[in-house]
Amino acid sequence: MKYKYLNIDLKKGYRDIAKLYELNNHLMTFYLDIYWRKIMVKDIFNNIINRINIGSIIYFMDICVGTGDLLFEFINFLNSKSFNFSFKFLALDFSVDMLKIAKSKLLLKDVIFILADVAKIPIKDKKMDISTISLGIRNLRTNDELFEIRFKEIYRIIKDGGVFWGLETSRPPNKIIRFFSDLFTAYVATNIAKVVSKNIEVYGYLADSIRNFYEPYEFRDFLLNKIKFKEVSYKLLTFGVVAIHKAIK
Repeated sequence: MKYKYLNIDLKKGYRDIAKLYELNNHLMTFYLDIYWRKIMVKDIFNNIINRINIGSIIYFMDICVGTGDLLFEFINFLNSKSFNFSFKFLALDFSVDMLKIAKSKLLLKDVIFILADVAKIPIKDKKMDISTISLGIRNLRTNDELFEIRFKEIYRIIKDGGVFWGLETSRPPNKIIRFFSDLFTAYVATNIAKVVSKNIEVYGYLADSIRNFYEPYEFRDFLLNKIKFKEVSYKLLTFGVVAIHKAIK
């Protein structure tokens, strides 16, 4: 695994782009990132309905919460539904600047915010019913050893029978679509980010990480074989430019 931009300071980089992070994500995906999160939110809720007992308290941690897009979407979705259980939400990120924005967005919501690296999550074993990452999985792979450590931590905090959900960019299986997707990522998306955020290094790294990240089936096998989840599956969205991953402990 070789990243052209791996030597950048990601904490400083995310501090520099935090205020424009959401806008950049929307522009670079033509606002499809909103649609993708809505799909995953519905999948998570439907899965909960089918397996959680009435009256249960569901512990839900959003990892790499960023500016809080996924939790904001999920909590708003809950407000439109009726259900017989309750939630405890936790939000973790290593960037204090991202967490500040997430806190302002989720100001009236009951969310506990945690400033930490995923390599050392300050939560007891087998505490979470659900752990999620939305468009941040590949950012954890600064090197393969650390990537495995971070996912073993995620595995550790999930209860037996609990579920990890991940939304992440992917490379389309169709070779023609993949060619144009790679072209868009390398040139159009990074130039959009350069104009909007004026930080080409961070978004250059993010584009680089898309091209170097696991294929969906490789990530599935990683979660099964290295991390030891019992059941792992994925589904592709938008011709395979993203995938929703589900892993049961």
